[in-house]
Amino acid sequence: MFAAGRIVHTPRAMSAPRHLPDSRLLALAEEFGTPLYVQHADLVRERLARLTPWFDDVRFAMKANSCLALLEGLARAGTRGDCVSPGEVERALAAGFAARDLCFTADLFTRDALACVARHGIAVNLGSLDMIEQYAEVAGERRGVT
Repeated sequence: MFAAGRIVHTPRAMSAPRHLPDSRLLALAEEFGTPLYVQHADLVRERLARLTPWFDDVRFAMKANSCLALLEGLARAGTRGDCVSPGEVERALAAGFAARDLCFTADLFTRDALACVARHGIAVNLGSLDMIEQYAEVAGERRGVT
């Protein structure tokens, strides 16, 4: 475990299972500094493979992890994404997610957020009549509709 710029060892019984030996983690910390977050791409792919037989539509919440390398791997694996901000939309697109594989869900819409999803043609969860009207106004402006 990495805390306050140094490595802190925790008892095995209290720590999450590791898939990299301590020696490798220590070498990575020495090379890149701390705090350091290490993600195991093979493990992510394996866990994703466990989900896909059970679900037709596996979605990753972009707010859960913004690591571009991780998002690129998820996009290549066919995962779809849920976004809650224009920044998450842009990061998902930069990582290789297709706009058709993204869905925007937010409790409140800003004009910038609405313009972003309309510009990219991203599906939107609209939870109220007010949200539908706001989106229709922005989407109509993009298409020249009044």
